[in-house]
Amino acid sequence: MKEELLNSIERKLYNPMEEKLNIVMGENPRFEKIKRKRNQVKMACVNCQRSCKKCANVRPCSRCIQKGIANTCFDIERKPRRAGIKRGPYKKRRNWKLEILALVCTQLLEHEENII
Repeated sequence: MKEELLNSIERKLYNPMEEKLNIVMGENPRFEKIKRKRNQVKMACVNCQRSCKKCANVRPCSRCIQKGIANTCFDIERKPRRAGIKRGPYKKRRNWKLEILALVCTQLLEHEENII
């Protein structure tokens, strides 16, 4: 009886895409903790924004209608995003690695030409 219950639960939870991902990724430990990126709402009404809740693009949104505050459901202009923020030295490191790689490649090519 327990096994039948477990089998029925497993069948309900079966996801063919997940199986394909497991086959492609194999037993690689890098892929064990993959988290899906959650969809963020582009524009939320004032009430949903204050409550940090999901909001539909329709006004009044379903959450405000449900709470009985549809008359206060509107959008406000958000702060503009600052442009040109430095995010660390990773770009410099990447350029440095590319320069070393280019140097090694040219040396290998020169070495091959000398052999031939």
